Amino acid sequence: ILMDPTSACNMHCTGCWAAEYGNRLNLSFDELDSIVTQGKQLGTYMYIFTGGEPLVRKKDIVALCEKHADCEFLSFTNGTLIDEEFCREMLRVKNFVPAISLEGFEQANDGRRGDGAFGSAMEAMRLLRSHGLPFGISTCYTSANYADVSSEEYFDQIIDAGALFVWFFHYMPVGNDAAPELMPNPEQREEIYHRIRAWYRQQRVLERCANELRVERVADPVAEALNAAETEAFLRDALGASRYALLRAHRYEGVCVRELAKQTGKSVRAMEVSLWRWRKTC
Repeated sequence: ILMDPTSACNMHCTGCWAAEYGNRLNLSFDELDSIVTQGKQLGTYMYIFTGGEPLVRKKDIVALCEKHADCEFLSFTNGTLIDEEFCREMLRVKNFVPAISLEGFEQANDGRRGDGAFGSAMEAMRLLRSHGLPFGISTCYTSANYADVSSEEYFDQIIDAGALFVWFFHYMPVGNDAAPELMPNPEQREEIYHRIRAWYRQQRVLERCANELRVERVADPVAEALNAAETEAFLRDALGASRYALLRAHRYEGVCVRELAKQTGKSVRAMEVSLWRWRKTC
């Protein structure tokens, strides 16, 4: 069940409907509690908060998580209200996961969300990761950023930050200073559909990768390939010449993950993910 605890928000993003309502619309704690209670009677144990900025009501949200410990709660959030105290509360209740709004790299993100929004989102991710808390990303793609947010560089950025998943939504021009020109056209929507799925098919990013990557070296990724030459050619095209060369060095010469990370400018975790993807591609 998806619900809006409040229409209030501490930001004024272009094209967001929340700015039209201000802080006038709110569900009381008793109303939120009633929705969850009725939902459980129907067999629903997953609840998603949107807004407005749901964490304007973070005390009520924490209380709801505490009261309904058998449910899972996810919130779309700009991340600006995530602080040390809230991280401790998340650790205590253990059933709340934020999805932080991020729309590409700094210039594109702050162009719609305002100066400093990118830095605030990255700081929220840093705090969550430092506490070992799970979180994901919510990405609104537009005619201006659709190529960036479906690129490997963008996926590397959010993996490096510690995100475990990403939601994609396409921009709808409503609300605060709506910009119709930012709405992706049918061809752009189709392209991002195919780009995301092509990336997924090539990289095999599965949820179990975190457990599989607790090693310093990766087994030979083409040992069982039916046609090694074709597989090598595919990998070279998919990964690019420089990264492919490094991965071959890892495969044949036993170069450690930390050294590869240093050479590519990646974190150790991001390099491990790249190696895992390479292995799973075969």
